[in-house]
Amino acid sequence: MNINKDNIPAPLRLQRVKCPCCREFVDVVSLPEITSRMYFPKEKEDDQHVTFWEWKNPAFRHINPYYYDIHICPKCSFSDFRDEFVNPAINPSNKAAVIKEKFMEESQKANSLVSVFSKKVIPLEMDFSQAVYLYLLTIYIQELLPGPSPQENPRLSRDWKKLARLYLRTSWLFREQAGVKTGEKKPKGHVFDIRSGIEQFLRGMVFLKTSIESFISSMELQQKFEKENNIFKRDIFLNYRANLQRIVSLYSLVNKSALRIREINVEHIEFLKKKMPHMESPLMDFKEELFAFRSSWPGMPTDESECLKKAAEYFRLAADNDRYLSDLEALKMIEFGLMLLSRAKLREELEALFKVFMKRSSDVRTAYMRKKSQAKSMVDQENISVELNKINKVVQDVTYLYK
Repeated sequence: MNINKDNIPAPLRLQRVKCPCCREFVDVVSLPEITSRMYFPKEKEDDQHVTFWEWKNPAFRHINPYYYDIHICPKCSFSDFRDEFVNPAINPSNKAAVIKEKFMEESQKANSLVSVFSKKVIPLEMDFSQAVYLYLLTIYIQELLPGPSPQENPRLSRDWKKLARLYLRTSWLFREQAGVKTGEKKPKGHVFDIRSGIEQFLRGMVFLKTSIESFISSMELQQKFEKENNIFKRDIFLNYRANLQRIVSLYSLVNKSALRIREINVEHIEFLKKKMPHMESPLMDFKEELFAFRSSWPGMPTDESECLKKAAEYFRLAADNDRYLSDLEALKMIEFGLMLLSRAKLREELEALFKVFMKRSSDVRTAYMRKKSQAKSMVDQENISVELNKINKVVQDVTYLYK
């Protein structure tokens, strides 16, 4: 699609920027900064995910700001957080200059995921699947740099904090798709929700029907071997049989309804495909489409839990390798990773990271106690004590929550 200022719907806009990779001046579709006060977060979760955005203009409630947090170059397909895309120097750990050669080499390969993912993104028609592909593209680009290794030059290794943020935000997208969409209340009677709910109900009905049939069969066998005529048991038996017939009738009725819902769902998909010709597969097959790319990218995340696990891992690596972080910031970063693993219910990973935290905090506190004893002035001692108290508070909170 040819994008120009005349076909940009409000509140989106065209922004002229210099791509940090190919160095060409390009026009990117952008959403005004949150500082514009056109929208603001009204409800947040413990991992900072905004569950509801308040818009000054209610007509814009359908727009998800997370979909526009990444800029993509329309010429070379390089993508990054929009603040660093516009000004790479804003992040001292930015790897745009280092990653340029690897990115250009990768993007020229036949069937490269850079080309595949970027073609699925149309900035003027951003939706859930496009946003996921855009975030995955950005993660894929950042992971072209080498992984954790003591031999690697820190300047040439990955930006761990950025990758952690990217994985975290991708987890938010998966969470929103599974539940309430950001910026709007979940619509009652949505075709996908109805289909999913009815199919879940049908599975429960089948289980209930099978359980009652099994119970009745056991009662019939018991009656054959009992000599006396137990009227009380016979009444229970007849009651169960009558209820089973009602369930069978209800199951038949609901099953017919489910078939009609599936037909409506197909009609809805066809309508979306006509409205958005670029959509190559039905929305309900998006997960299967993602899994297909794992042959080219084995570590690619496909759900919220996998994203949270990677985010926690990269926050830990950032705490270990980011020389711009203070000891307190590093510990808080690991604490945040613990919260993410707890949210994802990844017990083994949580226990392993807790041990890392306790070892790291012990070393830090020992170092601060040593610095305090060696401080030459009361002012220095007081400053170290203040910082040490903050560190002790973090350790106390983590120990209380995760021990």
